[in-house]
This record gives sequence, C-alpha cells and structure tokens, in this order.
Amino acid sequence: MAIKIPPGEVLVTDKRLNAIKLISYLADRAIPDLRSKVKASMLAKHAQYAESEFDVAKLVTSSRTVIQAANLLKLYERASISRAQLLSALSVRKEPASEFLSASQIASISEVSAGEPLLYTDFKPGVEVREDEFLHVLEHALIELGH
Repeated sequence: MAIKIPPGEVLVTDKRLNAIKLISYLADRAIPDLRSKVKASMLAKHAQYAESEFDVAKLVTSSRTVIQAANLLKLYERASISRAQLLSALSVRKEPASEFLSASQIASISEVSAGEPLLYTDFKPGVEVREDEFLHVLEHALIELGH
C-alpha cells in the first residue's frame, strides 16, 4: 500500500521510521522464508532442535481446539449447561454472518471496540536500500533499543 501524504498535513521527520520499515520488511518478507526453510530442514531430519553460532531453536508442534457451536448448543438443549454458560462461550465472526444478515443488522447487534493505532510504513518511491545503509540503520535501532 503506497502512502501518499496529503498537502497541508502535519509532517514529523523521525529517523526511527527507517529502522521500523527495514525491520518490518525483513519480518514480512525475509524472515518467513528463512523460518520455513529452517523448519523444513528440521522436519526432514526429524530434529526438534537447531543451532547456529549465536542461536538455538526448538521446533514445537501446535494445535488448536475449537468447539463447534452446534455441539455446545446440543449440551444446552439437553440442559447440561445453562443459557448463560452457552452464551459466555460463544462469539460470532462477522464475515460468515454477513452472508445472511445485512450490514445494518450486523451493526445493530455488534460491539465495536477501539483497536491499537496502526503504523504503516513503506519505502519512499524509487528508494533502494543498500546493505551497508541497512546495517547502519539497524545498528542505530539496536543502540536505541538498548537505552
């Protein structure tokens, strides 16, 4: 998403944006690829642990448990749980509900809470960061984090 600053907007110059963008660029593009390759290597070798000269890693499998709403409803219908217990365990995702409810219906029964402000960053058009520049920015970001 290209960010365009509208004319007349208040503009702050903050060099920390360089570090944010470069680190997020690595996090968004480079790190997932590297992480996938390390995981694949570990899985291929049936290894739970890996190491490098500075780091150690542990591969942990994860799972997620989901209770289907229909199964919980059956417990309520059998009087195994109360209505309050049923409702306390349920939440409804907006996207599937929008298939059978109008936007105004969804708005009338929804609660909206304020989220954390988001900060979007982008490289300026035409900017290509050289490795030595990146390392310089990263060095300063790490120094600032240490303070």
